[in-house]
Amino acid sequence: MSESVRIEHDGVSLHAVVDGPAEAPTVVLLHGITSSVRTWEWLVPHLTRQYRTVRLDFRGHGQSDRTPGAYEMAGYVADAAAACRTSDAPCIVIGHSLGGATAAGLSQRHPELVRAAVLEDPPIGALRSLEGNSLKDAFTLMRQSVPQLQANNVPPDALAGILGSAPSATGPTFAEFLHT
Repeated sequence: MSESVRIEHDGVSLHAVVDGPAEAPTVVLLHGITSSVRTWEWLVPHLTRQYRTVRLDFRGHGQSDRTPGAYEMAGYVADAAAACRTSDAPCIVIGHSLGGATAAGLSQRHPELVRAAVLEDPPIGALRSLEGNSLKDAFTLMRQSVPQLQANNVPPDALAGILGSAPSATGPTFAEFLHT
């Protein structure tokens, strides 16, 4: 049974919908721009057998507060962090579009809150406001090299190996960077 809740933080009242067993691991679901918690209605029944889900309305979306002038990536990351803090353990975060970029920023800024992240079609360019974002650099590298490798008919498993062994902007290989 769905429970509508309010999350108060930084003077903003956020709306969220919680489903699933309270003691289960938490999955935080982050929608895209101009969307709301309704984006994820189709997915919740598939998750709530094993997980507690928290569907968040970002500031200025759905039933959350409108805060003029406060619609920047740092605010969305803060909203997502507040949603994660409703759980006692690190969360799995799934984000689409704006939610995907937010999940990436959340993972970088608050790794203690994130157990795993799934990014669906994130506008990684929006991460410019997050200083030193090596995830953005990794996506730029992939965007530049993958088409060339595909044009040379490199098989997908070999492509994954090549990308995994490539250096990240911070030093370790891309595979080490993603799996640490």
